[in-house]
Amino acid sequence: MQAPETLELLAGEFAEFPLGISNPGNVRLDLSWTFTGTAEGWAIGLQSISPSFIEPNQDLTLVMGVGVPAGWPVDQTGEVVSIIVEGTNELLEDQIELQSADIQVSVRETCGFSLEASEYPSVEAGDYAVFSATVHNVGNIPSAFNMDVTQESDVFSELSATGEPTEMAPGESRTLDFTLGVDKEATPGIENFLVTFYPVGLSCDETNLALDEPQSVTVYVLPATGSGIGNSLPPFVMPLVFILLVFAATAGIISLRRSSPESENPGEDLIPEGSALMQGEASTRRMNALSTEAADETLSTTVKRGDMEAAIRDSMPKLDLPPLPGKTTPPLPPSGLPDGWSMDQWREYGSEWLKENQG
Repeated sequence: MQAPETLELLAGEFAEFPLGISNPGNVRLDLSWTFTGTAEGWAIGLQSISPSFIEPNQDLTLVMGVGVPAGWPVDQTGEVVSIIVEGTNELLEDQIELQSADIQVSVRETCGFSLEASEYPSVEAGDYAVFSATVHNVGNIPSAFNMDVTQESDVFSELSATGEPTEMAPGESRTLDFTLGVDKEATPGIENFLVTFYPVGLSCDETNLALDEPQSVTVYVLPATGSGIGNSLPPFVMPLVFILLVFAATAGIISLRRSSPESENPGEDLIPEGSALMQGEASTRRMNALSTEAADETLSTTVKRGDMEAAIRDSMPKLDLPPLPGKTTPPLPPSGLPDGWSMDQWREYGSEWLKENQG
């Protein structure tokens, strides 16, 4: 196994280096990897795909990575990182080919600061806003800082930060206030501004700076109308709300249809039981309903003729008019009032009926 014997890293730094293994034998070996370290919280492992085997006379070059946590104290002696690989094969009869490497990792004096925003600010076009962010000393020695605040585009009419850039101990945090002014012609969307920290201290120089690249802060630029709930939300929220409303409406319609199903054959509940119209398949019943013969059969088998005439007679309007002058009511026949006649009709035309039926 080929690996460096020592490494010198900054606090918060993650380093990669080559790791070589070889199989000088004449059988294939199945590989098993183990990574250990004397320090807790360190990141140790292969950055490339871990090979599960190595062929005879094969050499492999891999990428190994070691990361030191931010703020880790200065340690000239260093911590030990161990890499162990085991090779097995059924032909070796339980013999294990073992290779390992120990790397001594020392931690240098480190100066660096990071910025953390609890939430992304939202500013309307043509408006101003003030928001707070937290700066952390991620180095391992006391240091102060200077900083530059710049923008990637020209949407910000004002961009500044206020705070105390005095010396901070390792791990210490402090709040900075940023003032943002957005141009009134700015297009709504996502914009970014950049914050670059320059650590200041007796031991701080270009060789021991951590996080020396500009750090980006996201800003949501909103429409300038200043009214309506949509303008108080980030741009991506309104499409999500619309999609959720569509899903809710669809689910409501489906639920209503399932809870109140319609009859597959509307109108069948109006047909009397035992009727010929209810016999046979749906297509047969439909033809019977359109057939005059089936309708006559239905009436003749379910309603008596006398009952129908009585219903018709009772449904006719009745006028209680006084008898006409000079006319008297003719006597009723022995069988009583003829079927379908009312007393008013008998009073007016009964004499004619008597002449025709008793002559």
